Amino acid sequence: MKLVRFRNDRRESYGVMSDDQIVCLCSFAKSSKLGLPLSLEEFVELGAGQIQKLDRLLKRASRHDIERFSCSVESVSLLAPIKSPRKIVCLGLNYRDHAAEQNAVVPDEPVNRTRIMSIDDLLTYLEEYTLPDQTINVTIVRDNETMTLQVNLGKRPSPSTA
Repeated sequence: MKLVRFRNDRRESYGVMSDDQIVCLCSFAKSSKLGLPLSLEEFVELGAGQIQKLDRLLKRASRHDIERFSCSVESVSLLAPIKSPRKIVCLGLNYRDHAAEQNAVVPDEPVNRTRIMSIDDLLTYLEEYTLPDQTINVTIVRDNETMTLQVNLGKRPSPSTA
């Protein structure tokens, strides 16, 4: 399951991306009174059990509802998955097999433990060490708990919109 944050018609939302479609979870939740959080950050804070709950809900949903609350990836602007991370401790591409899976070059030096202190540091890191449409794992460490999210980077914005 690929969770994404996106902007559509000047409205920010989050959803589940599959192939070239995104199911808008805010609209889906409001319509079906499911009680899902209104933001991806709130959703992530609820923990891994929330992802399992969402998976079950989507499997039980009618095809009509899924289509009703879906939009094409091309019709939205994909945003950073977490709007304002409190702290990003590290991200890296350390293993040759993982690099091969991503069709990426293995760095000369391991980039694990790259400390990122600001959103600007994160953007610079992603620009230098990743590719558009690449999927990476981001591990968030918070209150001695870790959660690893699979993040699809999507298309890069042009410099004028960044």
